[in-house]
Amino acid sequence: MTEKSQITELKKLAKRYARAHRIPQAKALDFVANELGHKHWGALKAQEKKGWIPTEKCLEAVESTVNNCNPFANGPENDFNGFGRLFGDLSANKIGTIDGVPYTLFIWQDDVHLEGDGWKIILPEAPCASPIVEIEKSLATNSPLDDAETLQKLLEIGEVEAKNIQARIASDWPRRSTKPNARGVVCHPLFGGGESGRIESDTWFCLHCNSKISGEHIAANLWHCPSCGASPIDIYSTPFWLSEDDESPKPIAACEGRGRGEPIVRSVDARIKLKLNEKNVTLLIRCALLDDATNAGERLGALLADITFDEEFGVWVTFETNYWPEAKEPVQARAVAKALGVGFDEELMLDEPIFAWPGIGEVTQTALDYTEAMLRAYAEHGLEKKAE
Repeated sequence: MTEKSQITELKKLAKRYARAHRIPQAKALDFVANELGHKHWGALKAQEKKGWIPTEKCLEAVESTVNNCNPFANGPENDFNGFGRLFGDLSANKIGTIDGVPYTLFIWQDDVHLEGDGWKIILPEAPCASPIVEIEKSLATNSPLDDAETLQKLLEIGEVEAKNIQARIASDWPRRSTKPNARGVVCHPLFGGGESGRIESDTWFCLHCNSKISGEHIAANLWHCPSCGASPIDIYSTPFWLSEDDESPKPIAACEGRGRGEPIVRSVDARIKLKLNEKNVTLLIRCALLDDATNAGERLGALLADITFDEEFGVWVTFETNYWPEAKEPVQARAVAKALGVGFDEELMLDEPIFAWPGIGEVTQTALDYTEAMLRAYAEHGLEKKAE
């Protein structure tokens, strides 16, 4: 490798570092120079003029350092691992212990999760978003996260992983999406348009909360709304959703220091809860009606029954009498309603049958038997079989 190509390689590594960390190219060049023992890039260039050139070993060391700062964007294998981490691949989980407290770290949709016995820490994808700390109510006065030093160490472990994710995202996006120009103009990382193929502006608006955000601010927070946390797909260059009578978008202040705020601590009840809403109650009642059914016709009746649920009045079932016999008692359905602690009432309704000769269902047991008998009856009487 020639002297010129070695310096060119260093510049490429600096460019990769600058994209991942969303910093000016000059600072990235100084970082590379520091890694090689020089005060800044100018000092490195001065030594180059005197005959100094980086060795292959030095180049490999710098490349390794740059890659370690962005481990999810260094080749197909790591890209695959990053994809797995994004959607919770268990093989990508990390297990460790800090101050005697065991934890599991994993990525879900680019948020970093650390979980332990009775607690959870979430570091959102957005760099300025505050960490969320959830502690099980039963451990509210005896949680390992009560120790401020332990909590801080866990947050630091999670932040290392979060910065890797942010580096991967910044490396994937256009440079102008993460680094505003001198006028504060940035381009949207997802939406295209205009002659340049990009939508550019120094001011952006959140569709979700109607906030007004500067280009520098939105880029610093990786295109998440600093006010409500909305994702980049809710950020637009114009508030097109507003009419003349609507309130003007609210300007929001920048994140101080471009860092996360204080952790938001929540006491949660993580026990599994039974939801006896209309969807779940009617599902159980219909299942019980199928238990009550003794032939194909009655099973059709169970499926066609109109079931409603009200917390005050309980369950109300309307049966189609062509398929559910008038004298038949829904014994199992009543028993399920009683077990759930809700009332049960029923009524009958006569409507046009779905298939002719609904009585065929009374003398057949399986759906196949019923279907074949029904088809034979239609064929025998010369009625047209028509698919709608």
